[in-house]
Amino acid sequence: MLDLLKVQTSSNVCSNWPTTAVQNITGRNATDIAQFFRENAASFRPNTTEVAPTTTAGDLDAALLELLEATGLGAIVRNNSLGFWVSVRTPTDSINAALGYSSAPQFVNPNSTVPPTPAETTDIVPAGSLTKSFTAAAIMRLVEAGEIGINDTALPLANKALQNWGETYTLEDLYPPQLANATIKQLLAMETGIMEYYDPAVEAETDNDPLHDITPQEYLTNLTLNPNREKWRCGNDTTCDPPMYCSMGYLMLTLVLAGHTGVASWETMDQRSLAIPPEVVADPNRSYNDSLLFFKTGPCSAYPRVAHYYDYRSPGWEDLYDASCLNGWGFGNVGASAAVAADFFFDLVGRDPRIVDGLTALQMQQWGGVLMNHHTERYGLGLMYLPLSRYGLLNDSAPGAEPYSFGVGHNGCDYGTYTHNIYLPSLNAGISMMMSRDELLMDNGTAIPGSGEELFCLGYKAIFHLLMGNNTGDFDIDTAFVCSQQ
Repeated sequence: MLDLLKVQTSSNVCSNWPTTAVQNITGRNATDIAQFFRENAASFRPNTTEVAPTTTAGDLDAALLELLEATGLGAIVRNNSLGFWVSVRTPTDSINAALGYSSAPQFVNPNSTVPPTPAETTDIVPAGSLTKSFTAAAIMRLVEAGEIGINDTALPLANKALQNWGETYTLEDLYPPQLANATIKQLLAMETGIMEYYDPAVEAETDNDPLHDITPQEYLTNLTLNPNREKWRCGNDTTCDPPMYCSMGYLMLTLVLAGHTGVASWETMDQRSLAIPPEVVADPNRSYNDSLLFFKTGPCSAYPRVAHYYDYRSPGWEDLYDASCLNGWGFGNVGASAAVAADFFFDLVGRDPRIVDGLTALQMQQWGGVLMNHHTERYGLGLMYLPLSRYGLLNDSAPGAEPYSFGVGHNGCDYGTYTHNIYLPSLNAGISMMMSRDELLMDNGTAIPGSGEELFCLGYKAIFHLLMGNNTGDFDIDTAFVCSQQ
């Protein structure tokens, strides 16, 4: 349906539709097509039965925690000295649970006498690429307002930001000429030929100088580049098929935002206010005000309520709490509680979107091909099509399971964190699961294969039981989610 809408709303079709005969019947003319889809956006969403928790509102957090513990998830989390946070946003409730620890000093230093700190639902987790959906939302809000065009070339505004900051180079100086005509939409959809930054260089810099905040200018120039690697991946073509996951395009989109707003430096741009309308931020039923951060300079320890997180760096594990929290301006610098992430996708692409309008939410879900370097996901405009067969180990061929087999959202990782953030149309629920370590986990001395996905599987099993109650609804929850740890 979305592919059909994409064709039918192209400029050459819109100029000739509706025909005179259709106008006579509907009373609409060609200028009304966008308004028509805004008014009827709900009609193009999945036709599933909405379910609601059967537990009373005051007990929902406790019920979720009890269900998570019943799967064995809590024991695995505590035995591995990590934190695990779960949030579910329904039309009426924010349901939250935290397991394990927000700080476990003995994990990196067995001789430490400092006791672990229990995880809290208000903890903030560095969530890496979740940032891309916030950047996309900010861009699409400007498109809705008519301040920029989605098919505008991106470089003029991006270069304006660099000029405002006193840089003497342009993006044309740094990249092949094919980038010059790249549009905002192509950057959003990861369809350009830009190559990704060289992650080993970033990791090495984190080891050499943990407090070094790698600036956007450094990402663009030499620090994160491999000198033996090309900067463009598809020859002389402006766009590439299939698309390839690439953070550098989102850095350029954030430069577009900076060029449009005229901020004096990258550190002073308010990413939250650009991405989320002020009335939504101010909603007392949301936690955007106090649990959504965009890291700029300084270590994670300089920010309130940020959880410790652990990455394996030879010869052992390291706590990155006192290292730079920046992780890539505009594509990796968000810190959020699980509740914020669940709220965000519910508010962005749910049945009654509040961050963008219904037409824009649909437009953001125009899926491209499978990303060539990123598992099985397809990419829209700052959104991932996330199959639960991968992230929840759901057997979507089980009877009745197919309508529940996908969600829309964005995963995000930092060194040592792994977050899965999604809107499930079938349940009309925003869901977030976050963990403070993404390396191999153990269960009674045995390695857990696909560790993160295994924990998400157990989490989904608990969430589905919470939302669907003892009545398993359209499918058998316990057998459809194939978690090896149960």
